[in-house]
Amino acid sequence: MFLQCCPEDIRFLLSRSVQIRQCFRTHRSAPQLDALVKSLAEEPPFGPGFAKEKSFCFSRSTPGAKQALGEFTEMLSRLGFLFPDSTVSLSRADLVFSVIFLEEVYFCQFVGESVRRKELEQFDLKKRRYIGMTTMDAELSLVMANIGRARKGTVFYDPFVGTGGVLCACGWKGSYTVGSDIDGRPIRGDIVVRKVRNEKRTSLLTNMADYSIERRYLGSVVADATRLPFRAGSLFDGIVTDPPYGVRAGSVQLVSSDPAREGCQKKAAYETEAL
Repeated sequence: MFLQCCPEDIRFLLSRSVQIRQCFRTHRSAPQLDALVKSLAEEPPFGPGFAKEKSFCFSRSTPGAKQALGEFTEMLSRLGFLFPDSTVSLSRADLVFSVIFLEEVYFCQFVGESVRRKELEQFDLKKRRYIGMTTMDAELSLVMANIGRARKGTVFYDPFVGTGGVLCACGWKGSYTVGSDIDGRPIRGDIVVRKVRNEKRTSLLTNMADYSIERRYLGSVVADATRLPFRAGSLFDGIVTDPPYGVRAGSVQLVSSDPAREGCQKKAAYETEAL
């Protein structure tokens, strides 16, 4: 994906997105590698002394393939003339350049890496102390929080809070969070899910505490999504939720479809137990 952005926008994207891996600045492109090397030799993209007293390294990147040591050596031998006064460093280079092979060959400079690796590792469900059968995937919850523009100074609501996966992502992005669910067990912490650290009971608040965002959690109520106890008006800046769709947990009819029984509510019987 190619974007034309100012440096501030790039830093903001890298600090939020879990779908962007890395960002590069494109200096030159050509149909083939030989044409790219020739173009860089005839018209260098950098002025004299650009990388003086700095270290640099090259990499060759092809989507879906790993870089071999021989490919790195090839890039260094063919493009090293761009930085005659600089030293090569493989581990801690001041400047990192890459030759990316797509429809064309691009000579790029590495700008930064996104928070994807850090956040996906931190939100890994295998490390979460309280999960259920329908806990939202970590990456999807972070993507939903970004789409909803969860940020500091906002309040977000999840009417099907469950184990709090979506609210954890919104709280991590800086929002205050509120939830509700017709099943009060995840809210009260009535279910023994995992015996970790000699704990007998956990709840969605346990997950909030693990991410140090429990102060942004305003609380949850046990309520039917069709009979919410909130007053009319603008209470929330956004609603981000993963509604039940009867795949891993059985669907339950909450409101009678018979017009003669309008206002009557069937008793919801949940047979699904959380993991």
